[in-house]
Amino acid sequence: MRLVIQRVKSGSVIVNDEEVGAIGAGVVVLVGVVNTDTEADVKWAATRILGIKLWPNEGGAPWRR
Repeated sequence: MRLVIQRVKSGSVIVNDEEVGAIGAGVVVLVGVVNTDTEADVKWAATRILGIKLWPNEGGAPWRR
């Protein structure tokens, strides 16, 4: 399993010239999955994504929240 995590100002998904999803400022995660990945791999990836520190905290310190 591979993850590419990117902060974005906005993002959208277009399928057959129709927008099927969109976000404002946030995070886009591209996930590469192979048939040998396990449930443990999925749990690891979810924990990693949810625990990443991308924005400054209330005190302005970067990478703390």
